[in-house]
Amino acid sequence: MLSWRDCLEYPPAWDCLTWVAVIVSMSTELNDTGLITTFADIVGKQLTAMNLGWEPVFFMLHTAFFFIHYLFAGQTAHV
Repeated sequence: MLSWRDCLEYPPAWDCLTWVAVIVSMSTELNDTGLITTFADIVGKQLTAMNLGWEPVFFMLHTAFFFIHYLFAGQTAHV
C-alpha cells in the first residue's frame, strides 16, 4: 500500500499531472473561443461540397483524426 508521502515523493507523477492540466485548460479555452466549432463548420462545408458518399468521408475523417491526434500527442511529448 502507498502512503501519501510516497505519492508526494514521486516527481514524474506530479509532472504528468501538471502537463495534463495545462492541455485540458488549453482545450477548454479553444472550445470557449469558438475555434473548434468554426473549424468543424469549415471542414463540414468542405466535405459536403465534395458530394462524396459516407465511406470516403469516413475514411478521410478517420485518417485526419489519426494524424491530428498523434501530431498533438507527439508535440506534447516533446514539450
